[in-house]
Amino acid sequence: MENKKLTCISCPEGCILDAVIDDCRISSISGNKCKKGLVFAETEIFNPTRILTTTIRIDSEDYSRLPVRSSVAVPKNDIFTIISELKKIKVKAPIKMGDIVLKKSSSAKTAIIASMSIEK
Repeated sequence: MENKKLTCISCPEGCILDAVIDDCRISSISGNKCKKGLVFAETEIFNPTRILTTTIRIDSEDYSRLPVRSSVAVPKNDIFTIISELKKIKVKAPIKMGDIVLKKSSSAKTAIIASMSIEK
């Protein structure tokens, strides 16, 4: 049996959750003021994900780096693998916010998109 303390970020309340994990499942949870806390705890404990934000190289007159992000949250375990793949990429201006800079690949099971438009 393991105890985990989490701060829920599903709504503005920011509830402090106390979860008890027993046999790879949450056996009890307390501290949540809404049902969103239950879903948050389950996901954060067993399959944590994050929106990946970083920069990649760009061939541009004005900028050397382009901010990018994943189109959806990715598993935390995949983040460094995706970043390694992004280090090999260099795009050429012009590029528009929302353009795909890395399509789904073996490491990035989501598209990586530009977070900024760069004209030249």
